[in-house]
Amino acid sequence: MSGNNKKVIGIVAGVLVVGGVVGGNVYADKELKAIYSMDKQDGKKIKFKKVDYNVGTFSGDIIWEAEITVDPCHPEQNIVIKGNDHVTRGLTGYDIHSKIDVDDNKIKQLFDNKPVATVDTHINWFGQADVQAKSPSFIKNQDQFKVDWAGIDLAFKAKKENDDLFFKDIVLNIPNLTVQEGNKQSMIQNIVYKVDQSYANKLIASTSELSIGSIQANWGDRLELNQLKYAGNVSDKNNKFSGTQKFSIQDATFGQYRLNKFLLNTEITDIAKADAQKAFVDINHLQETCMSEQDRLSQLVKAVSPLLEKGFKFNSKQNVLEVNNQKVTFDFDGTLKPSTYPTDFEQMIRTVPQNLTFNYSAEVDKGFMRLIRPELTENDVKQIADAYHAKVTDHTLALSGKFENGKLQ
Repeated sequence: MSGNNKKVIGIVAGVLVVGGVVGGNVYADKELKAIYSMDKQDGKKIKFKKVDYNVGTFSGDIIWEAEITVDPCHPEQNIVIKGNDHVTRGLTGYDIHSKIDVDDNKIKQLFDNKPVATVDTHINWFGQADVQAKSPSFIKNQDQFKVDWAGIDLAFKAKKENDDLFFKDIVLNIPNLTVQEGNKQSMIQNIVYKVDQSYANKLIASTSELSIGSIQANWGDRLELNQLKYAGNVSDKNNKFSGTQKFSIQDATFGQYRLNKFLLNTEITDIAKADAQKAFVDINHLQETCMSEQDRLSQLVKAVSPLLEKGFKFNSKQNVLEVNNQKVTFDFDGTLKPSTYPTDFEQMIRTVPQNLTFNYSAEVDKGFMRLIRPELTENDVKQIADAYHAKVTDHTLALSGKFENGKLQ
């Protein structure tokens, strides 16, 4: 796929989501006109440039133009989106039907000069917005390049709380995206992403889910993954955050390899809440500020150092990787000890392992080792087992140990 085509598809995907947010006017306020205020900006990434407000007692239209900052160091790459909102005032609040367009000729051609997204929003008198955003599907053929896009559906509720945006019941659906260039093809199907609640500028307890029906790519060797699932949970207790993640793949194929099962479970506990919140805000700010990569890394270290210095605990259990019916199972649990860290990024990365301590255990099928290194003899396997103090059976190696002071014990 050419660089220009990748850029166009990336812009379409990003604008449909971000454009739905702007077009749905989720900056919910009790005063409708305040939503469109030119001098009341809600972040640096999206800014209203022009607003033509013409709403009477019961209905009216608002034509607006906003700019999305893609890269703060390259304002020439900013994306301009335009909206036409029809407003109706009723007994329970405002109903707004929005048509969103993008000021980009390639994207206009993809959508046959039709709106990139339509958004239906209801804003009640308490300032809560219920948003339903959709993009149309299309199939485009040009030379040897083909795009089959099934559109996007996005739904959520939002409300302004204490100068922040509170979101809940977020559901994003992407049924299908297929890109073909010559005899090369990539396809992703049935993406569903859900979040129960979140703030724009604050970390809170929440749950999230991501599922992907299948990913397929044919770029010489065929790659296929089926039923990818992720579930995350953040809990908040005693001024500490904890997070659990579960990731699984039902099956996959790549060349001669067949993934029979993959399951990864992780948990991080005892994360200092105040430091995590500050790091979250500071890292978001970095994305909105133009600076050199060296300065960015320096600021990143500054943002995460207080969090690392407090330390935290982590574990990962009941993990499975099975390829061509050969299996590996593994578990570990440990601690990042409280410590101080250097202000230089590379030095910090080298320092982290020195403060890590964890216990691990694993069981590896001999057949799995030979998948990776077919030349291994039984004597080679025995030498590897001796080196890691592993117990050897007819079919497996079982090993356990401890990582401390930057090395395996």
